[in-house]
Amino acid sequence: MVTTKYSSLFIIVSILPFCLYLFVKKNKEKAKDYLIIFFSGFMLAIMYLLLNKLNTGELMGVRLAPDFGGKFNLRLSLSFILFNLNPFFHGKQSNLLGFITFGWQIAYIISILLTIILFYLIKKSLLTGYNHEMVVFCLISSLIVLGLTIYSYLTTRIDLLDFRLLLPFYFFFFSSVIFSIQSYKAPRNVILIIILSLSIIINFFSIITSHYSLNP
Repeated sequence: MVTTKYSSLFIIVSILPFCLYLFVKKNKEKAKDYLIIFFSGFMLAIMYLLLNKLNTGELMGVRLAPDFGGKFNLRLSLSFILFNLNPFFHGKQSNLLGFITFGWQIAYIISILLTIILFYLIKKSLLTGYNHEMVVFCLISSLIVLGLTIYSYLTTRIDLLDFRLLLPFYFFFFSSVIFSIQSYKAPRNVILIIILSLSIIINFFSIITSHYSLNP
């Protein structure tokens, strides 16, 4: 991902706080492993940016002043963050796969309720210690990626914060939830994993249909 998306640099940055967490927990051996991953990714990122500078004259392309197109676009971007946390509504579409229509109010309600459930699962895992380190790693990565992406949106000109730009955030956030689910407790957890997987699949499908025409 380092060679294809600048936002992947945020993932590399998020490894450092997790290393600090491991040191605090006195798991120094694993912290050293993650530090090796960090420096390896960091060096690859530097090489890529230098090649980009050599070929284009800019490390990360021309940085333009932010243009929100009015407060509505700013509010819409922030709404997308919430909407895309559920598998039943995609922020860029007013319906699900073209045949189930949702109003904005219903979309907010569904998203808020599902977000509460997901954070409950994460909290339960952190309290019980189940897959504790992986949950912490994915949660730290997701929140740092989200924060730095929002910062980029507010300081330079990029597209609306839809699923495409926030893909690393959703990947790590849903991964933290999946790691929170105790696999031996079926079938309830199987259903949860299916719902989480559907969320990613449907959003990917929405991205493809909104950017590319499927008509011959």
